[in-house]
Amino acid sequence: MPFIWVIIFNPFTGFLLALTIGLINSYYKENSKRGKWKVNVKRLIFLGVPLFLIYCYMLKLTISQQWNIPFVQIPGVLAGYIIGTGFYKDDRRIQL
Repeated sequence: MPFIWVIIFNPFTGFLLALTIGLINSYYKENSKRGKWKVNVKRLIFLGVPLFLIYCYMLKLTISQQWNIPFVQIPGVLAGYIIGTGFYKDDRRIQL
């Protein structure tokens, strides 16, 4: 029973699960397109990084037992999904 508790309520589980789902989602959506893989830098800088920093700060508060763990999962899941879906294929061709 303690092992299941660690998997379900581990603060990293939500982030890693959302990151995995986001990467799989981007891969299947963009795989059929032609072109090179690119990173949506604006999305990562303005959404992914701030949410990840909020997640890290809340994780620090959780470790010091000041907040409840499920509340920490929210920015972790959002940050993981935004980072995971920040990849796309650029299928633009050079027009001459």
